[in-house]
Amino acid sequence: MIGNVLPEFLTFSGNPFPIPPMPDQPFPTLRETYDYLKDFARPLFEQGKIRLNHEVVSVEEIDYSNGGGWRVVLKDWSGGGIEKEELWDAVVVATVWYDNPHFPNIDGLDTIMKAGKARHATSWAGPSGYEGKVLFPTIPLSPC
Repeated sequence: MIGNVLPEFLTFSGNPFPIPPMPDQPFPTLRETYDYLKDFARPLFEQGKIRLNHEVVSVEEIDYSNGGGWRVVLKDWSGGGIEKEELWDAVVVATVWYDNPHFPNIDGLDTIMKAGKARHATSWAGPSGYEGKVLFPTIPLSPC
């Protein structure tokens, strides 16, 4: 199988997609894309930045007077369903397709949306106003 996305659109920052071996075929094969993603993800798994078999049980904002951030309760299904709590700088909830705005039905979400603390990716107009903020953390700062 051959994909229909050019390598420059599959590339993660700082990790260029290899030049396809067939010069007359600009699209990578399924195997080339799989190998690229696997090689990219391997160190992130080893560093604990990507974890599988974890269920997010709850997310609660921590008041800035108490240091700010988010208290995240996870259930580790690879370890028998043991719950653990971690403190995170930020949380991103991603659902559905980019061009089809959808927010999950979560109590209180409408309140934080009105306060400007939750937005859909379709409203992204660039980084202005986010200088110095962590936008896409992948691991907690310090586990509890």
